[in-house]
Amino acid sequence: MRNPQCQLCERCKTATNICLWGRSVDEDKEIMIILDSVSKETDRTGLLTQGQTGQQLLQLLTKMNWVYNVYVTTATKCYSPAKATAKEYKACRRYLLEEIETIKPKLIICLGTIAANALFGKVIPLKQLRQRFLEIETEDHKKIKVACSYSPAIIFVDPSKFPTLQKDLEWIKSNYKAEEEKFDYVIAINDKLPESKIYGFDVESTGLNV
Repeated sequence: MRNPQCQLCERCKTATNICLWGRSVDEDKEIMIILDSVSKETDRTGLLTQGQTGQQLLQLLTKMNWVYNVYVTTATKCYSPAKATAKEYKACRRYLLEEIETIKPKLIICLGTIAANALFGKVIPLKQLRQRFLEIETEDHKKIKVACSYSPAIIFVDPSKFPTLQKDLEWIKSNYKAEEEKFDYVIAINDKLPESKIYGFDVESTGLNV
């Protein structure tokens, strides 16, 4: 569980709130959104909807009527002004997986490359993950759908991609409750598999685009 004394990586040295877990507005936590990292404002207040990225996300969730059934968290659990390294987000990954076991969401949305890499435990280009449903399996063998897109912070880095994020979220909302056979494919990534391999499983006889 949350460890305020965590020293697994260097980010604890720059954080006010060490090992910061997410939170939701309501008790309904059907959807978990994973952002890349804790912002400076979030570190100060403990609220993930604070700061520029958090405010952009809140506006998107409000527009989509998702505010009250979304749990928001981050891949890295401590604030640092530097971009998270692979070593750092892998150190935080144990807490992220514990969070998933605790919340038990039906859908996980990774917004950002670090969020996706942290969840899957390996590097997969974001362009290969967008507008696809993937699948992870928890320790109790529960399967959870996963979708990925850009971080809301993309609006400050490359504003031209922000409409793509909006379209991705609308696509996710429209399709995540559909039957599996309507999807192009599902990739099941088991945490116990070797880090160097990704296993793809076709859910139909056609339509596997990898």
